[in-house]
Amino acid sequence: MGPWRRLHISPTLASLLTGLVIVSTLITGAAVLRGSRILTKERQEERLRDIAELVAAELDPDELARIQNPDQMDESYFRLINKRLVAITESSNRPRLKGIKYVYIVRKVKGKPMDRYSSYAVVVDGTAPTEEGFLAPGQIMPTSDSTDALHRVWEAKQFVIDRHFVKDQWGTWLSGYLPLEKRDGSFEAVLGIDIDAESINEERLHILMHLMRGFGVGLVLILPGVVLFGRRLARPLQQIEHRHQALSSLDLEGPEMNSPIEAQWIQEIHAINRSLQKMQGALGAFSRYVPVDLVRRLVIGDGSMCLDGETRELAIMFSDIVGFTSLSENLTPKETLSLLNEYFEIFDRTSKETNGTLDKYIGDAAMVFWGAPEPVPNPALQCLEAALRCDREIQMLNKTWHLKGFKVTFETCFGLDFGEVVVGNIGSNDRVNYTIVGARVNLCSRLEHQNRVYGTRVLATRSFIDSLGPHKNNYTIVKVDVCRLRGFHQSVEVFEIRGHYTQSSPEERHFADVVEKIWSRPRGLDATKDIELLDSLPNRYQQIPYIRQLRNCRTPPHSSVNIRDSGKASERD
Repeated sequence: MGPWRRLHISPTLASLLTGLVIVSTLITGAAVLRGSRILTKERQEERLRDIAELVAAELDPDELARIQNPDQMDESYFRLINKRLVAITESSNRPRLKGIKYVYIVRKVKGKPMDRYSSYAVVVDGTAPTEEGFLAPGQIMPTSDSTDALHRVWEAKQFVIDRHFVKDQWGTWLSGYLPLEKRDGSFEAVLGIDIDAESINEERLHILMHLMRGFGVGLVLILPGVVLFGRRLARPLQQIEHRHQALSSLDLEGPEMNSPIEAQWIQEIHAINRSLQKMQGALGAFSRYVPVDLVRRLVIGDGSMCLDGETRELAIMFSDIVGFTSLSENLTPKETLSLLNEYFEIFDRTSKETNGTLDKYIGDAAMVFWGAPEPVPNPALQCLEAALRCDREIQMLNKTWHLKGFKVTFETCFGLDFGEVVVGNIGSNDRVNYTIVGARVNLCSRLEHQNRVYGTRVLATRSFIDSLGPHKNNYTIVKVDVCRLRGFHQSVEVFEIRGHYTQSSPEERHFADVVEKIWSRPRGLDATKDIELLDSLPNRYQQIPYIRQLRNCRTPPHSSVNIRDSGKASERD
């Protein structure tokens, strides 16, 4: 095939499209122009029917049947209906009522009419009695040769509209009539509404003007439409490029990844799209095993992370389920796995929402840290919020399980610490794990276990509390003990975090204040006062293990004070 016979696809298709648009627009415009009169009439019919049914809903045909002569014009029901009909004609400037000139109620003349133009008598005229042309009840309503719907409504027994415009001495009209049925199902009167031809023609011209404007706009838009059509051929390639960029930044849930690529009917584009979907699935699976921020850095390959490890100050959270081994004995392996997956879903979601890195699951335990691989503002604050949120959602999850029939409760304890650790890839040349190591990690793990001794759920170190800065005033924090944890020679100051301060009750705040007063005084300075303060607490606070321990520690030897059972003391290895 010679070069002269080759065509470029974009201008060829654009030319064909332009021709088709012009031809189809001309054909459509001619058809609509021809049928505009019918379309206008149908719209008027629908409008008249709606208005007639709305007016008829306020009428009582049985009461109308009593109105027979002019003497009844003073009756309240006649005046009420006349006023309602007059209001409709006087509101003809409103869009819905535009063009309506007359509204009336008529019935057939009893006996033989004088002629074919005198077959109907007025029941209620929609003209004010003081105006010229008002017809009193019983007066004959003049008709003309073109009257159509008024004759047909008695046999049709439903709303009808004139087939053609009606011409009389008052002008040219299109009228609609609705039977007014009495309670026994019969009817002897109909509601009539006249709309003048001038308003109908105005609406028709309005429709035609819109069509002409649309036709003109359509022609004007053809040229830019040709350009847009040509660009549309390049859009799939642009979408592929955007998807590649999203994959390179590991934005697996962004709009670029979820929007379908166009032009799938092109084989090459379809093949590229399938490859991208496979890559998206592989990276998504990869990011489930490795922290997402780490995967993003590996994909981008900017070299900003020290793969050999680096020292950072991080906030650390350890969690564990109390007595999980005994709990799992009453569950099948499938049930155990299902419940744990629901349970760990809370940690996964919460760590993401607070910019934490979910390091690992260790059986029923979890370790999360904040501040790596990407720096996090206020890491201790984010860590604390995550712990409180997890604690709250786990309690809700337990209630949900109980409603489903699972007789199991996951009582979770949390240990929080802040300090310097080594973070990076740890392992062999073939297999590594991005994690943290150091004394603070071990301390945090030991601290989590101390919850069982103190009867608490969320314990934190002095280092963690201090790292909160002024934010610590937003929480109810109670000092628990100064103890030595297993494997550590130095004593650790331990605090219980009971929740947000603004959400705590006055009783809870009083409890925190009492414990703070006792710890703020040197031991043995005024033991009697300390015991009195503890006695002022409600019984449920006095039964907390670390409060009983505090009572025991503050009671002097050979004291006459009644010493209550202090329970098990903390481990001080």
